[in-house]
Amino acid sequence: MSLLSVQQKLELEQQLKLQQQENRMQMKRRENLVYGLKATDYSMDSERDDVTSQPTEVSKKGLVMRCILAIVLFGLVCMMKYQNLSVARIDYQTLLNSLANTDFINGIDFTEYITYTDI
Repeated sequence: MSLLSVQQKLELEQQLKLQQQENRMQMKRRENLVYGLKATDYSMDSERDDVTSQPTEVSKKGLVMRCILAIVLFGLVCMMKYQNLSVARIDYQTLLNSLANTDFINGIDFTEYITYTDI
């Protein structure tokens, strides 16, 4: 009393697996764009999904390094402001002036990295 034959069910299952693999590849590309890291390998079997969803040791170390760098840079900027520190002939006011200049920021075009979808 099945509405679908066995062959149709197998074809449907194969199409679903191909679609899932394509979705995983798209996710990998987006993770590479967002995190700048090599994302986890999504070509693994479905029973390994729980392992690939956990953050890898490399990404944990990268996050820790970025946090440490952010704290050091914040401390450096605070020292530049409150103790009139100059680093490589750059003082606090020069730093503010360069950050206020938006010519560099406006020159960066990220639209080529954004994938558009038709709705």
